[in-house]
Amino acid sequence: MEFTIPWSSLLGGMLMGSAGLLLLLFNGKIAGISGILGGLISPQL
Repeated sequence: MEFTIPWSSLLGGMLMGSAGLLLLLFNGKIAGISGILGGLISPQL
């Protein structure tokens, strides 16, 4: 299989990046496994 059309990959990366940026801007949290596990280990008061 040949990788000739990167547009779908580019669009997917842009969607993931913008979702992470919006989460950071509006919620103050960084998206990722460390943020998820950190919330489970030390609950917020």
